[in-house]
Amino acid sequence: MLEMNTTGFELGVTGTRKATKNNSANIDLVVPFMTLLQVFFYLAWIKVGEEMLHPLGEGESDFESNYIIDRNLSYAMLMADSFAGKFPKQLPDCLLPLYSKKSAKNAGNEYVGSVSTINFDKKIAEIKRNQAQGDISKIHKSLMRRFSAPPSRSRPTHRVQGDF
Repeated sequence: MLEMNTTGFELGVTGTRKATKNNSANIDLVVPFMTLLQVFFYLAWIKVGEEMLHPLGEGESDFESNYIIDRNLSYAMLMADSFAGKFPKQLPDCLLPLYSKKSAKNAGNEYVGSVSTINFDKKIAEIKRNQAQGDISKIHKSLMRRFSAPPSRSRPTHRVQGDF
């Protein structure tokens, strides 16, 4: 992998040079800064990709993680088994109580909504649908006339008459 990167770097260095006309006396002594920057970021992203592929230490230079996981699991099971059925002694809390005994007796239900105690009459509580009064076919015809005719400034717009 490293050989391919250095070859790419060499090609980048030689490929970004300007061509000269058989004048070997003038040599470009310029450091290809952008090419060096590109190679640096390319190698850094390769390293990030390798770490993402092997997050639990499956690489060549990483430590053995299975041993650590097994050891921690065995210690956790040992602690759980050795303290099974043994409960710690209950001690009083060292902090002062948040509420006094008097205020604790007066505690009410704090989760009651502000409009939960409103009583509605049945007439008000029911929402009634408005029924169209009159002939609906007339309204339909006038709407069809309104939308089918091209707009005109000389004739007045049609108004839909009726009680709704």
